[in-house]
Amino acid sequence: MDMKWLIKEYFSFSKAEIRISILISFILLFAILLNVFGLKLMPVSTDSLSPNEKDEIDAFINSFELSQIESLENKRPYPDYKKNEVIELQLFPVEFDPNTADVMLLKEIGFPEKLINNLVRYRMAGGRFYSSNDLNKIYGMNKEIFKQVEAFIQIENTQSIDSSFMKSDSVKNISIIENIELNIVGITELTILKGVGEVLAERIVKYRSLLGGYVSEKQLLEVYGMNDSILQINKINFKIDTGEIKHLSLNNSSFKEFLRHPYLEMNDVKSVFELREYYKGELDVELLNQTKVLSDSTFGKILPYIEK
Repeated sequence: MDMKWLIKEYFSFSKAEIRISILISFILLFAILLNVFGLKLMPVSTDSLSPNEKDEIDAFINSFELSQIESLENKRPYPDYKKNEVIELQLFPVEFDPNTADVMLLKEIGFPEKLINNLVRYRMAGGRFYSSNDLNKIYGMNKEIFKQVEAFIQIENTQSIDSSFMKSDSVKNISIIENIELNIVGITELTILKGVGEVLAERIVKYRSLLGGYVSEKQLLEVYGMNDSILQINKINFKIDTGEIKHLSLNNSSFKEFLRHPYLEMNDVKSVFELREYYKGELDVELLNQTKVLSDSTFGKILPYIEK
């Protein structure tokens, strides 16, 4: 077998193979230089390459640079936006008595507004401070704030506290608590109650809106966050005017209005509307009960909220 033929057969390259070899060489050279020196190379002339080959080179370069950027980002110990996330609260404390300090003084000291509101509500509800540590009872008080003001807390003896409290306007405010109308009371008034914070007060008002009004204080137990202990402490303060109830009309209220009520499921509403279609505007509470389209339990709960 001719040796020249063998060399030509196994070691010669076509034009396409030569171009591919050049392409691979460019890519390897670029990768080595970028990885070792981190250099941005000058554009390489690719006039001799086909459009597809140029696209392949561009795609490779873009993906390689992106991977390098992502690698650097992942090596950062913390993202930039977290640098100033924690801001220390700087107070300007002076001597104060938490039982008598007014809102203006508390603001001058630098207490957060929510903490001030909670402290005032605590006093209005009959709460008093007998030692500096009692200030930690207030929601929103934390170790950092307490540490800055602890040395400046000056509390009178408990007998003078009790005496001054009974003569203060705070006692008058307690009488407001004894006449809370559940169907018209606002969030602010509810937060004066023992165990009821702003979040729970908002839920009580929102659930009242869904129901159409309360018919019993026991319905408060259906509010997330309310428990029997809080209810028992405060229920003597509640009044309920059922005249404030918003009713659902069996013949006129919309499907959406019925479905919005927390006592009714989708199947319940569908059954009521099928019945309403059958009776053509003559559906009443008695017919609804007789047909038993609602369970006895559901009918009993929804009864105060429906009318013809």
